[in-house]
Amino acid sequence: MYIRVIIFVIIFTATSATWRRSSGPSTSSNNSQSCPACGSRTLKRSHRLESIKNEILRKLRMTSPPNVTGIRMPNLPHLQMIINRVQMETQHAADQSENELATTMTIFRVSQSSPYDPESSTVYFDLNSNELRYPNQVVNAIFYIYIRKLSDPNPDWQSYVLVYRGYTQHSGQLLFRNKITYEQTGQWMFFNITSIVQDWIRHNETNRGLEIFCIDNSGQSLALTRPLNEEEASNKSYLHMDIVEINSRRRKRNVDYGKNCEEYSSELDCCRYPLEVNFQEFGWDWIIIPKTYSAYYCSGDCPLPSRDPSPYTHVTQDKYKGMCCAPKSTSSISMLYYDERMNIVYGRIPGMTVNNCSCF
Repeated sequence: MYIRVIIFVIIFTATSATWRRSSGPSTSSNNSQSCPACGSRTLKRSHRLESIKNEILRKLRMTSPPNVTGIRMPNLPHLQMIINRVQMETQHAADQSENELATTMTIFRVSQSSPYDPESSTVYFDLNSNELRYPNQVVNAIFYIYIRKLSDPNPDWQSYVLVYRGYTQHSGQLLFRNKITYEQTGQWMFFNITSIVQDWIRHNETNRGLEIFCIDNSGQSLALTRPLNEEEASNKSYLHMDIVEINSRRRKRNVDYGKNCEEYSSELDCCRYPLEVNFQEFGWDWIIIPKTYSAYYCSGDCPLPSRDPSPYTHVTQDKYKGMCCAPKSTSSISMLYYDERMNIVYGRIPGMTVNNCSCF
């Protein structure tokens, strides 16, 4: 009798366990049907890639990817430093900003012809753009101008670089009068014009650009305000602006990466899977760096709690119906890219890397 009871218990337990295992996938299947986004892992991966493309454009306030065909990368002195910084930050995902849209950090704006006098040598920067308006504020603006190499070597040669604020075509406020020697030709010179840029942003009608004068002994201009050939085009003057968002707050947190799975894992429940995004495969040559980054994605079932008999079982199950495996927290990525006006922008885009996944 004792033996028969033991056998009965074992058979009952095994049968009960079998029933629970068989009912589990059915429950998950029903749960997946109630959540259209919960599909196969391949579908989730494809959906995540498409979502990344749309999110980047939306957060950068773009309607379509910029067309940079024929655009030559300018020879900006600090560009390589920024590239190295983005590479380092891409390897170590940073904490996400509370702001949903991208917070611009640095803009490199290349000069253009003056709309008031296109044939003049005035250096002009269009500052009428959204990223320069409230709540963003320019806190640092450095103007860079390339000084051509003196053709006649003369160690004793010296002159002055004069920078005027262009009110009219040939007159304006003298901003800088810097002495220059022969050794300083063939190099970049820079000037802090933060207060001028801030005033131009507040009063766009006063923006008439800058006039720069520096001549050699024969009266030829050494200030590269208008490129004479393709080689000089890579040394066009530019404006380096650092921008912060007023009252912007960032929160740092210790990230719990939760359950991580390999791509071909047999795991059925909610888990974070690797996903390497390659912007070149998108055909996005407007992103200078990074060319690739680790985005990750969430996939898996969100099974209902145990079906053990309880007066509150139906209440608990109703609570968990329709739950999906989705990102619990995300991090931002750094990016150096061309915007729609062909400016080179360095900024952070929030919510682009999945830190961990959970059922919601």
